[in-house]
Amino acid sequence: MPELPRATLFTDGACSGNPGPGGWACLIRTAEGELELSGGETATTNNRMEMLAALRGLEELSEPSHVELWTDSQYLRNGITSWIHGWMRKGWRTSSGEPVKNEDLWRALWDQTRFHEVDWRWVRGHAGNADNERCDRLAVAAVARARRGVTALQRGTGMGSAAMKNEAPTELAPPARTRKSAAPNSAPAKGGPAKGAAPVPAPVPDLFNGEREAEKGRNLELKLPCQALDEVKRRAGTLGGKLDGRLTQDDQFYNCADGTRLKLRREIRHLPDGQALLHAELIRYLREDTSDARVSDYERTPVADPDALHAELSRVHGLGQHVRKGRELVLLGRTRLHLDAVAGLGTFVELELVLRAGEEPAAARAELERIIRGLGLYGVPAEPRAYADLLRDKLAR
Repeated sequence: MPELPRATLFTDGACSGNPGPGGWACLIRTAEGELELSGGETATTNNRMEMLAALRGLEELSEPSHVELWTDSQYLRNGITSWIHGWMRKGWRTSSGEPVKNEDLWRALWDQTRFHEVDWRWVRGHAGNADNERCDRLAVAAVARARRGVTALQRGTGMGSAAMKNEAPTELAPPARTRKSAAPNSAPAKGGPAKGAAPVPAPVPDLFNGEREAEKGRNLELKLPCQALDEVKRRAGTLGGKLDGRLTQDDQFYNCADGTRLKLRREIRHLPDGQALLHAELIRYLREDTSDARVSDYERTPVADPDALHAELSRVHGLGQHVRKGRELVLLGRTRLHLDAVAGLGTFVELELVLRAGEEPAAARAELERIIRGLGLYGVPAEPRAYADLLRDKLAR
């Protein structure tokens, strides 16, 4: 089983006055090469620049990676590895009840730790570490640019990794034009992924059998925005829930004219020993977008050659949205509890209660409501839209 790709990330921030014009910089190094990034803000603080350096570096890695991240900021390292857990339990309040400073960046960094495996390291600043000094020079140069009102992202001239994008972190493109639908089991064409597809590790061929028949079923689904995923996981444990895995999922949607939703999922299951189990499947489903728990009819088919199938589906249907998320899966009886951190959107709790053959949804809704109460989520407004629709609407603004 392959390990996650490895990356080393050095970061630094600087500020002229606190607050004042500031700059951040990072150095990303992978097996394929290295890349320098830097940028700034005209009015900011040193802590925000330290945090932004780490965030921009992690965002630049478009495939889940094991990242060794070096910072000379104790505020950043202690905050993300220790203090943040208490802040989230208290609703983003400090021990004294004050709002947590830089909450927006802490949330974004937390999302990245659910997508990547990050080993947070501290290095003493200005102590002769060549990579730390290099980032410091880049950050100071970014301060000078910010003082002149220039805050745009700057990229170094080194070779970039194949896992690094050449566009801004919001890499999602508007939906392509809809084409005539085709059956999801269409024979895949020869060739690799279409241009613009996110780089995802190729699945291990012998982990699944492309000749297996599709799994069909119905479930009751509900999605709730949630900031305190760790608290929900704790409550699920008191209800008898069992953690069933930590996943990274890459969902590419395709445009279907018949009203169904069609996506190719490439999934990485992170194992306790640091290795990764890869899997791919094609998922077609039909459901209404309502604020209540809604019935979803689905069909899931294992895929042996996702690159070839992606090329064919792109040609036939056209590309829809691209959704990346980190997910912790908790099994609670027949309910699958998804604790999701979705790139570009934030954190959610998604509940899927599998319906028995011939079961009426009304009884299942009552069961789902009991679980929601037990999780402390009763009264939280549900999100009726799919992640793909939320991202599309965000990009359209």
